Order: sequence, then structure tokens, then C-alpha cells
Amino acid sequence: DWLIYQDLEDLIESAKVGNPSIQQFECSVFDGNYITADIDSTYLKKLEETRSDEKKIKKIKLKNFLKFLLNCFNRNCRQHSIFSSFFV
Repeated sequence: DWLIYQDLEDLIESAKVGNPSIQQFECSVFDGNYITADIDSTYLKKLEETRSDEKKIKKIKLKNFLKFLLNCFNRNCRQHSIFSSFFV
């Protein structure tokens, strides 16, 4: 086994040896510069917030709570005449 340390510029240059016609590499995983140019720190922060475990847990809790309310409504409210119009 071998372990080779190199900087990003060396990695790009060594990859071009196999195909010198390549003009640009997608290196965002290494340098944070996205080819599409529409990815910035604000976008990444929003993405992180929407995909965070905490956000997922809140979403699941809300979904479960809404299911609970619907079940309560279906079980208990049908017997009350004030809600009868909902079930016609």
C-alpha cells in the first residue's frame, strides 16, 4: 500500500496527463467552487437546515400529531351533531 499526499493543483495536472483536452474539473468537494456558480454559503446553509436530523424529527412529530388529531376527530367528533356536516 502507498499513501500519496498532493495538493489540488497537482491532482488536476496529473489527471490532465490522461486527457490533455480537459479544460476544467469539478473540484467543489475539495475547494467549494461549484461549476454551476449558483451554489453559495446561503444555499448550503439552507440545505443543511432543511436536511438536518432536528428538522426531520420535527417534521415527523408534526406528521404524527396531525394523524393523532385526525384519528381523534374521526373517533370522537362523528357522534356530535355540530360536526355532522363534515361527514355527509
